[in-house]
Amino acid sequence: MSHNLLRPPDRPSERPSVWQNELLTIVAFVAVLLLIGLIGLVWGSWGRVALVVTPTPTATEASTVTATPDIRATQIANELLTKVALLVTPEDDEEVGTATPIEVEIPSPELTVTATHSITIMLPDISIGVTLTATPTITPTQKVTVILPLISGNVTMTPTTTIAPGVPLSVTATVTPGAPLGVTPTVAITLTPTITVTPTVTPTLPPTLTPTPTLSPTPSPTFGPTPTPTPFTIAELKGFVRASGVTMRRGPSHLYESTKTLGGNVQVQLLGRDQSGEWLYVCCQDNEHGWVRQVDALPRDNPRPEGKPDDFNPNDVRWLRVEPHPSGLAVPPISPAIPPGTFPLYRYDRTNQARLPTFPIPPLGASWPARERAQGEMLSPAIVSSQAVIAASDDFHLYTFRKSNGDQRWRLLFEGQKIRTAPAIRDSLIYVATDGGVVHALEDFGNSADERWQKVLDVEGKRLTPIDGINMLGETLFLSANNAADQYFVALKRGNGEYQFSPVRIEGNSLRYPAIGYQLAYVGGQTVTAIDVHDGTIVWRQDQIPDEADRINNVTAPPVYSSPGVAALSELYVADSSGAIYALDANTGRKLWRQTSSDVTTGLAVGPSMLFASGENFLKAVSRENGEERWRLSIGSRIVAGPFVSGESLLIVTNAGNVELRNTSNGEPSYSLVIGTNVLQAPAIAVPYIFIPSSGKTLRAIKGAE
Repeated sequence: MSHNLLRPPDRPSERPSVWQNELLTIVAFVAVLLLIGLIGLVWGSWGRVALVVTPTPTATEASTVTATPDIRATQIANELLTKVALLVTPEDDEEVGTATPIEVEIPSPELTVTATHSITIMLPDISIGVTLTATPTITPTQKVTVILPLISGNVTMTPTTTIAPGVPLSVTATVTPGAPLGVTPTVAITLTPTITVTPTVTPTLPPTLTPTPTLSPTPSPTFGPTPTPTPFTIAELKGFVRASGVTMRRGPSHLYESTKTLGGNVQVQLLGRDQSGEWLYVCCQDNEHGWVRQVDALPRDNPRPEGKPDDFNPNDVRWLRVEPHPSGLAVPPISPAIPPGTFPLYRYDRTNQARLPTFPIPPLGASWPARERAQGEMLSPAIVSSQAVIAASDDFHLYTFRKSNGDQRWRLLFEGQKIRTAPAIRDSLIYVATDGGVVHALEDFGNSADERWQKVLDVEGKRLTPIDGINMLGETLFLSANNAADQYFVALKRGNGEYQFSPVRIEGNSLRYPAIGYQLAYVGGQTVTAIDVHDGTIVWRQDQIPDEADRINNVTAPPVYSSPGVAALSELYVADSSGAIYALDANTGRKLWRQTSSDVTTGLAVGPSMLFASGENFLKAVSRENGEERWRLSIGSRIVAGPFVSGESLLIVTNAGNVELRNTSNGEPSYSLVIGTNVLQAPAIAVPYIFIPSSGKTLRAIKGAE
């Protein structure tokens, strides 16, 4: 028989009793009551009718939070700054013109703070004025730090401030451009959260540039020499226009248009000057202002200021203020700075000062092996580029050698024509003039060269022969040339070789290597002639200056220009065949002093306070202030091309092959080296080297310590 194990036994003794049934009924009733109570409790809770006691929690210190600026706003600000910077960036060949300020509203990050923490707001990298405004709601304090990044400027800022509840706070940081980099100002502001900080940045960005006519590329926004510091200035001086009258111009150059013709001998007010003193800002016929050259409106009959000594010159334009360059006019061209380790021109730079930043450091020794480097003797002085030494030989070739070891890079044959005068170099272009009267522009490619242009020098069909080396200002090449007894000053455009102006005929004998000043070229021949570098106008001749008792007669050394000067704003030093050395006002040609001796000077160099002169077997120093001789030494042989000066040292190379360093204070030697061969042409100094064209068909390289 099968059994259902889940079914209770069907026997009388196992059936439940009455009291058991009643107990079950009571239990069920209680369960129902409990269920009803539970439901009511839940319903009351949901219906917000139950009263609940909330315990007081233990205070927990808030954690430190670091606020993060809105990166998108920062990116937008930077993009706007970039766009504005691009708008005001001139093209490579544009001149800087009139500046008009612009303001740009830049979106800034918003920061909302709800806990005690520190905020750091980074502003864009630009010279700006910054205003931060915050209206706080008082709870625990916080610190807001504003950090300006590296900028160019001086920063002034209000001190740290603690604000009262609900009071707006404004903190301003003002940036003045011109101070060194590295200024990182910080201002700390004690505020209270919850706050919203909205920095508003309204920078005054670089000005909008108004393009002006391009005269030549300029590497710097300044022009001309640095003026000599003066203890005071004079508001104006009396000046008198020369007898023939003069043209007044809109700016300080013949490049600018004429505005008025001033009558002869009329009085004008001299109100200002350019940095060199070559041009003066004048007034006032018909109440018009303009510019004339100093030589055309000389100061005269001005009273001596009270308290000044008797030897004070009240008719010196150095006391006038430097007049700003007229807005909207391009700056006259200047030459770029000479790269270190190069020697681009015959006397190092366009002024012929032969003043170098530094000399090779002793001990000196041969850097190249002494051997023939050409098939003929070296004919030209040496010049040095960043990679090569350049010189010409009697074998009709121009050679370039590696500076480091003397290996030949390339040579170029000029069929039937020799290069006897100094070449010149800028960038990768080499300029040479042959004795056949042709100027060549060559581009140096390292192992070869290509001709860019050539120019035949002639006047009315007559071929000219170069006399001395090539000098340079801006984009113009200058050299002296002749045809038999006729002497000419030649100016060529560097880009294509065409004449800048027709060759200027100079009366007298053979011309010397010219010196180039601010806007005048100084040519030494029978006398000294100052010529406008832009149009070839003869501005003054020393032998035609009224009331000058001392006349220069037969210039024997390349003239030397210096500005700022010692006795005048701009000075010119000249030596003649009488043995005299002259210091002239380079702007007017008037004599400052004259030093006489029996020495015929063939080379000059200018130090800070002394002028150094050399010739056949002598070397001497004279004061730049008054021409007084400081010392003189006899030298065993002729100094080739003249001395060089750097700091307190002189460097000379003699035709006998002596290389010497001497003290500027007394001329005594501090170091000497004998190279063992005769020197044929002027050396080139490109630290740590000295390159010397020498006999034996060679170019000697001397090297100092590194």
